[in-house]
Amino acid sequence: MKRILTLLVLSMILPSALAGQNQGITGYSIKVLSGDRFLFTPGDKAIYRIKLQGVQAPPVSSYLGQAAKRHLGMLVSGHLIEISNLHQGNDNTITGKVTYGGSDISLRMLKAGLAVETTAEIRSPSEVQQYKNAQKQARDRQLGIWKERIR
Repeated sequence: MKRILTLLVLSMILPSALAGQNQGITGYSIKVLSGDRFLFTPGDKAIYRIKLQGVQAPPVSSYLGQAAKRHLGMLVSGHLIEISNLHQGNDNTITGKVTYGGSDISLRMLKAGLAVETTAEIRSPSEVQQYKNAQKQARDRQLGIWKERIR
């Protein structure tokens, strides 16, 4: 019982401590929840809900939402990933830039056409432009969510 209570308290306190860190944390995805959210552990038994910075995936209840969830799983599952630019939301979800091997996972979701850019929380103008360009390329190639939409 004491261990459960300790884990509960840590899961409530540690996200506050992590939020705002710019140097980043490394760890593993333990469960993909949707095309832009997953559960993450840095290896200290704490578990955090992570939201990809700068993108929004289709609802997981839709066919394309399921495709986005599978694609995100392929990109983050089983890999040591880094999360930087951490910001805690009202629901204790931590939003951050997720990378694996130097590759920006949000950018890869955009290039696959399985997310749309929502770059309001990104501070770097060059990164905002990268996201917009990746979305335009996916739309021009009619990938993922852009297959049935009119350009």
